[in-house]
Amino acid sequence: MEMNGQEKRRHERVRLPYVLKFRSLASNASKNWDAVNPIDMSESGVCFLTAEQFIPGTDMFLLVNNPTLAQEKVYDCKVLRSEQAPGRGRFYKTVVTIENMDDDSHKAYQKMLNDFRSAQKKE
Repeated sequence: MEMNGQEKRRHERVRLPYVLKFRSLASNASKNWDAVNPIDMSESGVCFLTAEQFIPGTDMFLLVNNPTLAQEKVYDCKVLRSEQAPGRGRFYKTVVTIENMDDDSHKAYQKMLNDFRSAQKKE
């Protein structure tokens, strides 16, 4: 996202041919996991399309299957924004920030992003 000629994002975004799962922790939310393809991911968060709009600050879990390490991790997240996705009908572009990541989880997440980044540069 560029504003006034300057990049405002803290971390590089990686586009992934990948599926992850999320679950809202709102009191009225389903306890089922919903599968989504992320639009992009960075070290601090994930952007993906959802069928419902979420209130900023809503707590979520992300279930990330890390193919490079053959492991699954659940990350605590907060909704940063959830807005109507342009040209996508009834879908919302939802952005979450990853919260409270321990060192091992952070290293595994960074490795996965770096592996995907390297694969994209080879294409």
